[in-house]
Amino acid sequence: MEEQKTIAMCISGSMPGVHDEIIKGVFEYCQSRNIRLLLYNSLLSDEDLENQNFKELLFGEYMPFQLVPFDDISGLIIAGGTLQSENLLKTLVRQSRRRDVPVVSVYDDSTTGCLHVNVNDEEGMEQMMRHVVEEHGLTRVNFITGMPGNKESENRLRAYRRVLEDNGIPVEEERIGYGYFGKDTEAVMERFFDGSVEKPQAIVCANDLMAMQAILFLNSRGYRVPEDIIVTGFDGYGEALNFCPSITTVRRGLRESGVMAARVLTRIWKGKTVALDTTVTPGIFYNQSCGCQPVTMHQAYKMFEYQHRQNKVLKQFMDMTESILHFASQEKNIDSYIQTLEYSVQDFHISKMLFCMADKAFSHIPENEEAVVPYPEKLRIAGAYGLAGHRGRYISPGEIPVALLTEDICCISFTPVYYRDQTLGYLMMGHTDMEYDRGLFRQWLSVISAQIGNYFEK
Repeated sequence: MEEQKTIAMCISGSMPGVHDEIIKGVFEYCQSRNIRLLLYNSLLSDEDLENQNFKELLFGEYMPFQLVPFDDISGLIIAGGTLQSENLLKTLVRQSRRRDVPVVSVYDDSTTGCLHVNVNDEEGMEQMMRHVVEEHGLTRVNFITGMPGNKESENRLRAYRRVLEDNGIPVEEERIGYGYFGKDTEAVMERFFDGSVEKPQAIVCANDLMAMQAILFLNSRGYRVPEDIIVTGFDGYGEALNFCPSITTVRRGLRESGVMAARVLTRIWKGKTVALDTTVTPGIFYNQSCGCQPVTMHQAYKMFEYQHRQNKVLKQFMDMTESILHFASQEKNIDSYIQTLEYSVQDFHISKMLFCMADKAFSHIPENEEAVVPYPEKLRIAGAYGLAGHRGRYISPGEIPVALLTEDICCISFTPVYYRDQTLGYLMMGHTDMEYDRGLFRQWLSVISAQIGNYFEK
């Protein structure tokens, strides 16, 4: 019988529809091929990146990446565009190459020393612009991109300019605005409609959130979408597809990029030739906001139903958070508190979870940026969900208990637990699916990390 292969994956971030999709693509491929996936991830959000204590956060978030068992894996996938540390990227690639472990970088073609699987956002935006200009025949097209200097923003803006130029339409700078992916959309829209340029026939947006915000703004000004002005988005988020009108948007192919990265490793194992660079082609969902599909009452009901489901999930999460804070005020030590948390794990579709804690919190800030603060030689399992008899045991950093190495567990993930500049340990989780909400999970983890940190300080 052929020995089971193992892929390690390193990814940072909890952006809905981006990081989730890459992970799900890798997971689905591994699950269908009986490949074990070890997922080393942090859950940085956009708000975290803007935090003045960003470096402290970064060192804490990246602690689990030192747990990658390079001697025991058959391949490494790095979501390079999500990691903020160039030194970390170089270290992961270098450690792999020393052991002849193939490395595939997804979402970032600038990572050196490895193969690349890329998502061509610029081509996706070009498809969308050609649809608006050449198929709908519109010439007054405004564009809301992300932020100046951002790679994704500039790629999509470049496609906008190129399609206008190809069609002999002058590029008017007044028709371009930086919406910072949703933070400044309203200000951009006010400038578009209160300025001197003629009213646009279409507003093309660099993400779905800005497209939905643009539609709400237009509605507030008495314009109908798509009858008066058409609006398009980019990303293919569930919220955009369930909006009313449903958003015509670019489906980026992020899940396919995850599948492709794992497939490239499989080809290497079989001795087949692979390309240094592989590009996943995006596509378009032709929906109601551009007029390609009729707006119906059913879509309005669909949006209401979707929002109701989201509100229900959020309400359940808020109730759970309130209970977590209540337990924190009642329990006298960290072990009893962690045991009370085990019930909440089931809300995240996680089959098994271990709270692997250091006996003492320790600073994860290294002497210099190239150094790494190691975990202690042993970590204590302070809590165990779905794994009877493990609580209280000591394990080595990165060690995976045999009880997690079962056929139904395709993926084992490692997520940091830290508080301010102090690392407390990490969570080790066994997954039979990847349907949990990483954004809500990040908020849950932030709450319990603060409470566990308080116990360590007492």
